Amino acid sequence: TLTGYELGGNGLFDKVFAKGENILTGPVTLKINGKALAANNVKFQEKSADRVLASAKMDSPETAVELSYDIDYDGFILMKLKFQPKSGNFNSMTLEIPYKKAYAELLHSVAAQLRRNPSVKLDQKTGVIWDNIRNSAFYFRPYIWIGGIEKGFSWLCESEKNWSLDRKKPMAEVVRSANGDAVLRIHIMNKPVTRKNAFEIEMGFQASPVKPMMPNYRKY
Repeated sequence: TLTGYELGGNGLFDKVFAKGENILTGPVTLKINGKALAANNVKFQEKSADRVLASAKMDSPETAVELSYDIDYDGFILMKLKFQPKSGNFNSMTLEIPYKKAYAELLHSVAAQLRRNPSVKLDQKTGVIWDNIRNSAFYFRPYIWIGGIEKGFSWLCESEKNWSLDRKKPMAEVVRSANGDAVLRIHIMNKPVTRKNAFEIEMGFQASPVKPMMPNYRKY
């Protein structure tokens, strides 16, 4: 496999490797009410040739969070986030993935539609350069990949179960900074909500490419 991850520290992933290079400018973070949560107490339950199981914890005044990572041999990660509310007052919850300029060139996203799933070159201007509302007839985008010609990193989520969404606001957007780097923001909660009971959210990640192309791949 050509993928790799560094867990813990200040985010869900401190680094994401594609063909041996970290393609991010900083850690992948989960922000609640605008404040990034730190992942700590990282533990590994299994390390084998085809699978790695790990866990970590996060904490905020609003909720405690238990993370579990199920990492396959090809670099696919299934992540489960278990929330145990404290105050339970969520004004916002956002997942942020910060891409280096060289790997914030192209975007592909899919939804429950045919022939209109965008595969686009991202604008080089600063500010919001893509969002799910103005680029699709379908609101929820369960798969978003951003990268360059060879290397990239995707986020995916089967459904919006336990999210809190105002459909007049984006659930996903790409924001480019003045230096050319860009951040993918997944707004898990863009509508204020109070939660008193425990809840879970599942999502997946995949760095690419997964493996080298065969020398004669064009013959197939």
